[in-house]
Amino acid sequence: MVVRSCCIIILFLILSSSCHNDNMTSVLDIRDEHHTTTKYLAFIFITVFLLYGIVSNLIMAITFCVQESIFNHAFILISLQLIISNFVLFLLDTAVILPEILRNKNISEVHQTTWVTNVFSFLKSFSTYSALHFTFLLTLNRFVIQILPKYNSFFESLRLHFLLSFTWLSVFAITTADFYYCTARYNASNLRWKRICTKQIRYAWITFLPVAMFVMYIAIFYSIRRRRHFISDINQTQSINAGSASNTASTGSYERVMLIQAALICGALESTILISNFLPSLVLKVFGQKAILSLSIFINCYAISSRTALPTVYFIYNKQARKIIKNFLLRLHCN
Repeated sequence: MVVRSCCIIILFLILSSSCHNDNMTSVLDIRDEHHTTTKYLAFIFITVFLLYGIVSNLIMAITFCVQESIFNHAFILISLQLIISNFVLFLLDTAVILPEILRNKNISEVHQTTWVTNVFSFLKSFSTYSALHFTFLLTLNRFVIQILPKYNSFFESLRLHFLLSFTWLSVFAITTADFYYCTARYNASNLRWKRICTKQIRYAWITFLPVAMFVMYIAIFYSIRRRRHFISDINQTQSINAGSASNTASTGSYERVMLIQAALICGALESTILISNFLPSLVLKVFGQKAILSLSIFINCYAISSRTALPTVYFIYNKQARKIIKNFLLRLHCN
């Protein structure tokens, strides 16, 4: 649904940009008077995605605090770290992208000072790396539960807190190295971050983690399938009571739901990385320079929507979470 909505957005904006093709300057700039319609459409779309992201992540955090979830403690803590990472991106987009869309060309150029650019560049990378690392940690948690249950103690009590602290420190270290080797500047004219890197550390790392997650999901899927076949064979050769069969089916259903949720969350983040790195060259070859603004708006909206995957999937598959929010809203209304 999110992908379909984003596709509609980019097609609509490309048509909008094409209508002004005769009036375009040599360099496309969303702040130009010839792109007023596109500018306000971009502001509306990005604002809507940001509001949905903020509200959905906030509501998910409330469900963790109001009442204990059916998910384990490790899932809740790792998810909270992802929510924090998401809010860093939301804050950055609210403070940078939305104001830059509405500013005129001269004011925007004066407003961008070196230290502001550096701070926002660091936060942008920090948010990306933290989301990627904690998504990897969430995948690793599913992998350990399904494949290596004897090591599940690493996701319990103090060890889990140490693991989370180590992840935050590693994110900070990698972001610092990325900031040192890369120069990033936000280009307000087309709503894109322009990066110049002397070392390819960033691209190597953000490519490795998604591949590792993909491999783990294949192993998890194979493990669940093998377990189901094994249980099915036992059920055929032995006499079991209805209660035990029901419990086995319930456990298998829970495992499949957990796998689907984690895979969707991971897939949303991985697709954002692929779209940001490979889609621009493809779209520009097909549609030409007139698609630059539309492409930038699409990438911004898709990046925000990927940060809503966790709460969206959580509420779709978790009836208890929907019930918690319903009761919470009823209590607020009564008070």
